Amino acid sequence: MADPSGTRRAIEENMLAIIDSAGVKESRDLHDDRMSFLEAVRMIPMLPTPRIYSAVFDIWRKDAGDLEAVMTCYQILTDLGKKYPRTYLSDSDKNARFGEGGKEVVVDKEVWSPFVVSFGGHVNESNSQNSNDLLDTNRFSLLLQEVVQALTEKESKDKHLSTILIKDMLLFEYLVNDIEKDFLPRHTVYKEVLNWTLLRESLLNKLVSSRRLPFKGFIKDCISVICNRVNLYDLKEDCDSSIKFGLSEIANKTHLSVQKLLILVMELDVIKIEAETFGYTSRADGMRTPALGIILDELMYNKDLIQSFLQGFSEAKWKLEIILQYFWMCFPKPSIKTRNSSKVGDNVTLGAVLTYVSDSKNNKRINRKITDVAMLLAYAFQVILYFYSLSPKYI
Repeated sequence: MADPSGTRRAIEENMLAIIDSAGVKESRDLHDDRMSFLEAVRMIPMLPTPRIYSAVFDIWRKDAGDLEAVMTCYQILTDLGKKYPRTYLSDSDKNARFGEGGKEVVVDKEVWSPFVVSFGGHVNESNSQNSNDLLDTNRFSLLLQEVVQALTEKESKDKHLSTILIKDMLLFEYLVNDIEKDFLPRHTVYKEVLNWTLLRESLLNKLVSSRRLPFKGFIKDCISVICNRVNLYDLKEDCDSSIKFGLSEIANKTHLSVQKLLILVMELDVIKIEAETFGYTSRADGMRTPALGIILDELMYNKDLIQSFLQGFSEAKWKLEIILQYFWMCFPKPSIKTRNSSKVGDNVTLGAVLTYVSDSKNNKRINRKITDVAMLLAYAFQVILYFYSLSPKYI
């Protein structure tokens, strides 16, 4: 019987030989070699080796001027992620769906990851022979900054720069999806067993807990994208119409990816606070301001942002929570603070907000702090009506 690992290594060597650029080659030849390699990866009948994954990722990141190669790399890695998930739920417990026991989170370390991070932000280079080409916390943060600049830039962009923007935005979308696919199975099991370790070891927690990540600036970058859904049709006349359309579509997807990332971080914060309450965390988990607190501070400090943020943020549950907490920050607080005092209020309801603002004295007080109370309430009622459309039992 043939050795499967030997077969994989042989396939790997043959495939990587396709893109061996030794010797002088024309750019067209290099393009053809890369496309032949990518087509071979698409047809491979087994899990690719980490070196093959890394080669595809390397073409994506470094060959920004070749839009065809960029799009092909994105599609291949996305398809492989669906076919060979790195983190998933086991189906061994047949009674799990009835609540008898629980599903188990499985992490297949044979499956390649685009990230190379560990808890605390230290790079574990033993995870990959090509770790220099992977994303650590700092590189991921810089990528987000580049995306923010691209999505908020008002100046015209030529065709070459537009291709680079497409590459960066597609890469960011792919990475956020990878983070989500690692987080959701862990979150599912956590709700059953309340085991903080599951989330502590998540890729998302490793990224946001890293000392190398300027977390406050990271959240502010997310807010900037949410508040600036700019039209990227403002390109030079020599730019292809297909590039214009592609930029617009990918920009919209990138906006949703930034929102998704922000929601995942807020969900992680909720779990961590719960774990702290039960004493499941340790000093090694560190302390930082929750993302929701940073969002509220930013919206309170820059009051002009609140309307554009609520226009750009579409997820109903967290949209309502942000509105209610925004009101709560403007409510009078007890003069004595306890060790449990927080910028975020627990169990703030729309009914409590309406009761407070319906009082004439309170209404005058809160209007001095919030420039447009009616606008906030209108957004809150929109969310309530959305929930009601899903289930009349909601209210």
